[in-house]
Amino acid sequence: MKRFFLVLILAFSPGCVLAGESHNLAVDELPKVVLAAAQKAVLGFSVEEAEVEGKGKRRVYELEGTANGKSYEMEISAKGKLLELEREDDAKEEDE
Repeated sequence: MKRFFLVLILAFSPGCVLAGESHNLAVDELPKVVLAAAQKAVLGFSVEEAEVEGKGKRRVYELEGTANGKSYEMEISAKGKLLELEREDDAKEEDE
C-alpha cells in the first residue's frame, strides 16, 4: 500500500516528466540551435508560438510562425534537426 501512495505522489508532483508532457515557451527561451534550424528551414521565419515536449536530449520543440505572409508549423529536435515542416496553405489545399 505504501508503494501505491509513493507512486501516486511522484506521478502528481510538480516537475515530474511523464510521456507527452509539454509546456509553452517564450521565444527568448528557445535554444539558439533550434532557432537557427527554424530559420534555415524557412527563410525569414518569425516564431509566434513555441512549445516543448520531453526532457533533456529527447526534447522536441514545436514552433508556429510566419514567413513571407505564410503560416508554418514545425518540429525541431533539441539538437537542431528539423523533424517536421508544414505550411498551413498546403493543409488548406489538401482539404479542398
